[in-house]
Amino acid sequence: MERVFVSSTFVDLERHRDAVLEVIRRLGATTVAMEQFGARDERPKEECLRIIRDETDLFVGIYAHRYGSIPPGDELSITEQEYDAAFARKLPRYVYQVDPSYRWSRKLVDEGPSAAKLKALKEKLRNDRTVGRFTTPDSLAKGVAADLGRRFRGGDDEEIERHGLIHRPPVGWVSPARGSPRRYKVVVFDLDGTLLRGDDFQFSWEAIWNWDRLGFGDRVQGELKREYMQRARNASPAERILAYQDWCDKAVALFRKRGLTRAQLRGLAGPIHLTRHCRAALTRLRQAGLAIALVSGGINTFLEDKFRDFRTFADFAFINQLTFANDGSLQGVVATAYDFQGKVDALDLICREVGCERSEAVFVGDQLNDDWIMLEAHLAIAYTDRDVSARGTHNVVVKEDDLLRILPHILVE
Repeated sequence: MERVFVSSTFVDLERHRDAVLEVIRRLGATTVAMEQFGARDERPKEECLRIIRDETDLFVGIYAHRYGSIPPGDELSITEQEYDAAFARKLPRYVYQVDPSYRWSRKLVDEGPSAAKLKALKEKLRNDRTVGRFTTPDSLAKGVAADLGRRFRGGDDEEIERHGLIHRPPVGWVSPARGSPRRYKVVVFDLDGTLLRGDDFQFSWEAIWNWDRLGFGDRVQGELKREYMQRARNASPAERILAYQDWCDKAVALFRKRGLTRAQLRGLAGPIHLTRHCRAALTRLRQAGLAIALVSGGINTFLEDKFRDFRTFADFAFINQLTFANDGSLQGVVATAYDFQGKVDALDLICREVGCERSEAVFVGDQLNDDWIMLEAHLAIAYTDRDVSARGTHNVVVKEDDLLRILPHILVE
């Protein structure tokens, strides 16, 4: 029997919570909620976090216009810390936000610093996964019943597939590409070796493995990669995604033993830089109305440290996410479902949201794990053509490190 943790503020969402708890029980699951501590926002933080860590199978988060109480000495509300704990455990997470147009009592709407924290939390939620909308308690209950019912019937692979999508357009977004007369509507970029470059830099995972201070050589990472390749061969999508998560988990477990920290990763990224004219080329593509996506099997810290404003240029970003404790020590990893063959799944998701076909998509990359998407995108550009494994799949080779040189191949009518 699934144990479902229901997280929200209480005073503003009491009736909504009642409706959700009732529908979860009707589905045959066990509810874990603040009501067991007494109906109040100021529930015991440590006990809630312990329950999420030790006694929860999936997480339901409900968010309206209140940020929630912040325990003394903390910077985040209990509500946000509950979500972070579920994220760190990689629990299946079902997230619902009140429709912004739905009328709500002003007495139950935060202002000032709490409103700013709530806005940041909602952005975090949206970047992590698709967010459901609700209005009345009944509308929320129906949404939860549909989502959890599909999962309990064994038909919900979407939770696995969503891992790795860290940035996407807001709800209601309409891509300018839909009305564009241009031949191509979407451009998908690889990250490591394509947009991120550096002397002898190949891949963000390899930068860690080969760091002298950790003391790992090629043998250990090679063994893990071979194990993944063997498991992924002829596997179902779900089996392949699980094998990839296991690969990442084993790597991170070894990094944790050596005490890898967020600060050390920032130092490792120091010599890396954006490819020449990166922002200028992406700006031209955006001005032309094309949708832009980053699809990478790399690590989010390298992206965040070297391309901090990537959300300004990209509509979508898919990548592995490392998690860290408050002291900056490495905690875990949420592996992307969009690497190797999964890059094609990312392409399909992007095309659905933009409203176009694969035949209107371009991919720019250079690595072995890019081959699948290079074969499916209508135009494949091998950028600097460094990896010989990609040479049989590209349509165009750009040998010079200058991203502006891809534009004549893409900006065609």
